[in-house]
Amino acid sequence: MVGSTISSTGGAFTRPYLLALNVALVEQDGRYWADASWAKDLIRHLDYLPNLTLFCPIERRDVPSGWKEVPADRIKVVGYPAPATGLSFIRQLPKVGARLWRETGKADVVHSAVAGWPVPLGWLTTPMARLRGKKVVLIVESAFWRALPGSKGGAMQRLKSASWEWIARACLRQADYAAYTQPDYRRTLPSPRAAGGVLIQASWINATDCLSDADARADWAVKVTAPRRFLFASRMIAPKGTAILAEAIDLLAARDADVRIDILGDGPQLGDFADSLTSAWAKMHVRRLEPIPYDARFLAMLREYHAIL
Repeated sequence: MVGSTISSTGGAFTRPYLLALNVALVEQDGRYWADASWAKDLIRHLDYLPNLTLFCPIERRDVPSGWKEVPADRIKVVGYPAPATGLSFIRQLPKVGARLWRETGKADVVHSAVAGWPVPLGWLTTPMARLRGKKVVLIVESAFWRALPGSKGGAMQRLKSASWEWIARACLRQADYAAYTQPDYRRTLPSPRAAGGVLIQASWINATDCLSDADARADWAVKVTAPRRFLFASRMIAPKGTAILAEAIDLLAARDADVRIDILGDGPQLGDFADSLTSAWAKMHVRRLEPIPYDARFLAMLREYHAIL
């Protein structure tokens, strides 16, 4: 999509680029802070987007531990007060819309998403950018509005799921380019207008984190003769597949399978799993591990397992 307009200076896209996402920054004394993973993403964008404007919610509170400062001298930040509820966002929607309209007019490329709370900014930026003749890029990294497999839900839930799906599809059809974080999103959602779309890998993985073929084969040679070890690393909520995990453990327990399963995560359903860990699943060697950051320690831990659930 942007290939024809990439400048010849170092492969950078030097023209104005607007990134509008629902991911909040924390502001203190005119400085902005982001979750470490998001800060890493933003800084990487600067390698090829030197003229970047970030439009997002802004929170004014203490900076959480581990968050990183966003280089505001290199990224122009335009924000709005982070909404506490969906209703509060609706109240400030006229101001948010006016600011987005202004920033869309300044950009050549408008990049947003079809998922976000309480309303994805891509719902606003896509028609604005299309009306003004701008290029549209969309990221699909979640489809939380979709009903879970086997879940009936109430009438309002089904209505919300259907309406969000319809809007997401409409936005993607109007996009010039899209990036998907899972093959299933790319398979089940429309391609952009020019059929430009790509699967992207996790940005928090560095090249130095990847094992060589020789090291991977050596690891596997040891694992082949060891009891099978699996890791479920996720927030403990239904959309992440906790019900499927529980059913799988029950099936394995009924077969007296010689496997080891570790659960690394936190969330509202962790209590239900904790009860099972001390009773029905005890013989399955199912353990709950304390969460750790997605850094070198986590990647080293992965080498101990046969597969990730």
